[in-house]
Amino acid sequence: MKSTPLATLLLPLLTPVLTGQDAAGPVDVPLQPTLPEATGTSRFGEPVVVNGKQISDLEIMRFLLYGKGRGGVESRKMEVLLDQEWQLRAFMQQTAILEEDFDGKALEDLSAEDQATVKASVDAHMSQFEYSPEELEERIAAERRSFVERYPTLDYQREIERTYKSWDWYISQIEQTLKFDSMFFPGEAANWPDVTREAVHAGSPAFDLIEDYDKAYKLRVQKWRDDRGATEVQLLQTEYGGRTRAALTDDERTALDAAVNLEHGSFEPREDEMMMSLLRDFVIGTLTDPNIVTVQNKTDGVTGEYLLTLTGGGYEAKIETLDAWQEFEKDFTAEDIAEAKQFLALQVAVTDQLQADGILMPWSEFSDLLSQTKQSLSGGMFSFDFLALQGHNFPSMECYNDYLYLMESYRRSIIDEVSLDENFNLRPAMQEYLPIGTGIMGLAKVKAEALLVSAFDFPNNRWKENGWETAKAKADELRTRVDKHIDDLIAEDEQRRIAIQEGLDFESQVQPFDQFWADLLDLHSDYWDPPLPATGKMPAMVGMKFKGRFNGEAQTRNDLKRALNESTYSHYLYDENVVDEVFFALEEGQVGGPYKGPWGYYVVYVVQKLRPTQPVNYRDERQLGLLQEDYLRRTFGSYAHAALKAAEVSGL
Repeated sequence: MKSTPLATLLLPLLTPVLTGQDAAGPVDVPLQPTLPEATGTSRFGEPVVVNGKQISDLEIMRFLLYGKGRGGVESRKMEVLLDQEWQLRAFMQQTAILEEDFDGKALEDLSAEDQATVKASVDAHMSQFEYSPEELEERIAAERRSFVERYPTLDYQREIERTYKSWDWYISQIEQTLKFDSMFFPGEAANWPDVTREAVHAGSPAFDLIEDYDKAYKLRVQKWRDDRGATEVQLLQTEYGGRTRAALTDDERTALDAAVNLEHGSFEPREDEMMMSLLRDFVIGTLTDPNIVTVQNKTDGVTGEYLLTLTGGGYEAKIETLDAWQEFEKDFTAEDIAEAKQFLALQVAVTDQLQADGILMPWSEFSDLLSQTKQSLSGGMFSFDFLALQGHNFPSMECYNDYLYLMESYRRSIIDEVSLDENFNLRPAMQEYLPIGTGIMGLAKVKAEALLVSAFDFPNNRWKENGWETAKAKADELRTRVDKHIDDLIAEDEQRRIAIQEGLDFESQVQPFDQFWADLLDLHSDYWDPPLPATGKMPAMVGMKFKGRFNGEAQTRNDLKRALNESTYSHYLYDENVVDEVFFALEEGQVGGPYKGPWGYYVVYVVQKLRPTQPVNYRDERQLGLLQEDYLRRTFGSYAHAALKAAEVSGL
């Protein structure tokens, strides 16, 4: 069969996979997550109404599906692309057969017998790109065995759900990966389709990764066959009395094959995952090339009925919000829904306040700013998406874009107060903020230990029933115990002073505070670290909690923020900020809290405080910009929650 140009392969000539109305393009007004009028009903309990506008169920669904449900949404998007690719290849193969064997006639002009022949030929050709369900089962079983061997005390499915959010999403990801690899990397490189070869060459023009892959493939498969053969010979000797395979009964041969398959797998081993991730990225980059396929979401003006639209080459596919929700809703908790309501209520209240203040920017202006920002970060160390999702910990890019739109509108109101005065000095508001900015940018450090009384059951990966109320009561009780112990130490110091004055011996009866605190952490802190593996390579200790002792070293404000599981997103969402209470309000040796945070209530002991090591020069343009950005985020958070407090709100 002739080689087909890449551009042709990527122009689907098929009917849409999903149907629905056309997606909107960029708009000049923000998309409000509300119904035109309050209905008084919601599938999510009491409806949330802000300033007379009801948060729509579709927008609650979209918030969750874009965020914690992203794995399922991305799986659906990839399924659309794979289905289009599959049908396109079948169409191209059918066209080639009709041209070569039937003088280019249309399929419907052939006899029923010839049509069946063409279909059978197409099916035979396409079978080389199929994966086996047995391979999926074998891979899942192998991963389970490996996990149980390394972590015998952990529940496999629970830990999968901790990582992937859902067991079904995990299975779907493995299945889709097998499907993808079978379609684009079937066996040795000579069997790869043109789209794969061209994508890999374009992605790595300086190195022939295809040749490297092919060499590794042949060595890997040969070793697998040799190992299988050696194991079979060994089993024939040890389990079957030295008989040959031919001398075994059918049942014995089946048992022998099962034993060999259990040891080595019944399918050719696939390439190392690191290499495959790179190769997949090349192909996915081609499949989703914006010059060929346009993917749009809420930020692009897609209305609430849909999550994504994909268009290109004469086809259009839409992923419907309600359809996706019905598949994934079992994977969201009541806490997830409450989070969605909180964010969307803030969005409505702040939008209304910005409009009332006359500073809400046109959406088209923000869209241009967004494009410029992404372009300025492209090719750098950190992409726009990385900063939003990993740096600020927003659940989705759609969520971050909504937040950024409102914050950039608010920026207009503080231009004067964040700029330098005529003498190039900070204005009063920024002068007041400067000690905080200096602590952050000047790399001040705090060694803090946090006793977490959690509303979340970490070992079992679920929220506790009445967890927040129970955690608050226990945290208050523990803080009372801490205060009593401090009072006892103070009283004992006074007794010691008097005894020394009178020349009497004095024996301490009160446990030293550091020892008391260490025992309290060990007994009551709910921070949880998974057990170390029983076999294999030990994981890095980075990120381990050690009951709230963290790494045992003084940390910068941003490092401590991450250790406490806080983020820009959590600070904005709930107007709760444990790290700054610890970092700026407490002195060395003090205990603070209980503070409400992302997982429960925190009682924190400041062991050590280190002053900033680097001065902040606000006359330096870059440093001034960093000061202004942090000030902007802080004051915008206060503005947002003041707007929510001032709004007429029900249902939160």
